[in-house]
Amino acid sequence: MIVVDVGDMKTSNHPDEMIRTYALGSCIGMTAYDPKLKLGALLHYKLPREMGQKTKQNPYSFGNTGIPLLLNTMLEMGAQKKTLQLFICGAAKEIEGKCIFDVGLKNYQLCSRLLKKNGYHLNGMDIGGQEARTMSLYLDTGKVTIMRKKKEEEMLSGSFYSSYDEDEL
Repeated sequence: MIVVDVGDMKTSNHPDEMIRTYALGSCIGMTAYDPKLKLGALLHYKLPREMGQKTKQNPYSFGNTGIPLLLNTMLEMGAQKKTLQLFICGAAKEIEGKCIFDVGLKNYQLCSRLLKKNGYHLNGMDIGGQEARTMSLYLDTGKVTIMRKKKEEEMLSGSFYSSYDEDEL
């Protein structure tokens, strides 16, 4: 098992491996998978945008730098943009109700805009709520799972769960 820490990204093309990240609260976990190559990556970013010099220290901590690095790394390793399978989870609400500091929502909004701007689409997502999640990518099949409260569920392509109101997204 390959573990991705907060503010990190890992890739692998070994079909017998699994990539996992823990404690996705307001952070976003994003998987990318090329089924032909059995090549996958998982990014765990915590904030939508960098804060000055911190980007140079750790670009994976921020969506606006981490997402392009994830996608470009996959393409450089031979993945095809048209067959890339992308899933996200996390973006939990830290405070019930609407809040101007809703980091989870801002993380999702940035991710959505970046993907759309660059011609990518999500295969599935599980965002919002108030509980932390664990996200895993199985490289033999491309299966993505989410675990919350010790219950693991597979994310299916075309499954788009959000606890946010439509006008917030």
